[in-house]
Amino acid sequence: MRTIQMLVSLKIPDATALSALQALHEMGFKRLKSLERSIHYEFQVSGDERKFQESIKKADILVNSNKHTATFSVQKNIKKIAVLVEDREQGSAMLSNLRERLGFSQIKTMRSGVLWMFSINGKNPKDLAKKMTKELLSNPHYQKYIVVK
Repeated sequence: MRTIQMLVSLKIPDATALSALQALHEMGFKRLKSLERSIHYEFQVSGDERKFQESIKKADILVNSNKHTATFSVQKNIKKIAVLVEDREQGSAMLSNLRERLGFSQIKTMRSGVLWMFSINGKNPKDLAKKMTKELLSNPHYQKYIVVK
């Protein structure tokens, strides 16, 4: 069984990320230079990894080809901090749709969340990214977050 990660991002400017950036600046986080957002999917699959990647990126319930791009790795940029925000309870409706309606029987488990990419000036960027995530980008009542890189 293999773990495959897929990031789905907008082709156009992301209004949600831009609004969050503005809100964080207004909250006093002036060292934040930029903020990007992608939907993060993690699949545990059996079978051919490449074949799965080619077919899952065409699943229109995850990727609308008119407005999204799909990639299978987090860009390695040492100047950016990545924080993944996930719901504590992962729903099974999407997994059920992928398996039963779209024929992705090779998917054993699936997780999803939002990957925030922070570009921060100065010292302790990871600590600052955690603080911003805690104060605005996640809800502690039903979400958890982890610094990915």
